[in-house]
Amino acid sequence: MKLSGKECLILQGIFPEGGNFLTIDITKDVLKKVKLSQEEGTLIELKVVGNQIYWNDNKEGLVSKDVTFTKAELEYMMTIINKMETQNQITIVNSDTLKKIRAASTAKEEEKK
Repeated sequence: MKLSGKECLILQGIFPEGGNFLTIDITKDVLKKVKLSQEEGTLIELKVVGNQIYWNDNKEGLVSKDVTFTKAELEYMMTIINKMETQNQITIVNSDTLKKIRAASTAKEEEKK
C-alpha cells in the first residue's frame, strides 16, 4: 500500500497510548513502518508546535512509502477505526486515510476466500 507523508502522520495519531502487550507490540510495528525520516519531514516542511503537527499540504505528495501491513495489524487498526466511528471521531482530515485502511483490510479478507 502506498502512503503519503500526510497519511503516515495521520496513522501515527490513531493509536491509543495504552493497551495490552499484544496491542502495544502491534502498535510499535505499525509505527516503525509509517515513521517519517528527518529527510522526509524536511521535504514536507513538518513542524511540531505544542501538541500539534503541521506540514505543507502542497508538498506532502513528495513523500511516499510503500507499506505492507500484516493481517493482525490491519485487524487492530480496524478495531481502532470502528471505535473512532462509533465515537464520531472521524474527521475530514483523517477520513480518506481511514477508508484506505478499511479497503486494505477488506481486500486482505477477500484474499483469504
